[in-house]
Amino acid sequence: NLLKCLLKVTDSETEKEFQNTRTNQGRLPPPRWCVLLADDNLINQEVGKEVLSQLGCRVHLANNGLEAFKAIQQQPFDLVFMDCNMPELDGFEASRQIREYEQQQHLSPVPIIAFTADVMPTTRERCLAAGMDDYLSKPLIFDDLKKKLTTWLGVPNSSLSFPQGGGQSKNRNLA
Repeated sequence: NLLKCLLKVTDSETEKEFQNTRTNQGRLPPPRWCVLLADDNLINQEVGKEVLSQLGCRVHLANNGLEAFKAIQQQPFDLVFMDCNMPELDGFEASRQIREYEQQQHLSPVPIIAFTADVMPTTRERCLAAGMDDYLSKPLIFDDLKKKLTTWLGVPNSSLSFPQGGGQSKNRNLA
């Protein structure tokens, strides 16, 4: 499949880590957190969903900011990964609308992490100004993702690893 091919290109050890997670009768561990991943790129969605699932997250996908905003209105999430540049409603405006909705409904704010390939210094500032809480750059690096999950989900870093001891390597590009 596409993910397997991408992993072969990026690093054969990473592919082995993903395969090791499925040795328990081909099943993933039960999800512990509900995460919304908003990205208009199908490859980023596929890789992000796979990695987050391996780390114990139930992942819901949104193809743009409008879908992300509607998803927030329909159910609670523990964490949101939001691409900044998407059609219909970009991640900046979607985050603003989510924050406004949370205030109107008297809801606790869900952590929103910018998930973008834009690494300009001003982008991080724009993300924070739009109501996002943090920033994660693409391509996805496993250790950086673990740090964000540890910070925003309040779990020990040691509990965020691939089952069967995988995922221990440093700075692994995953997408």
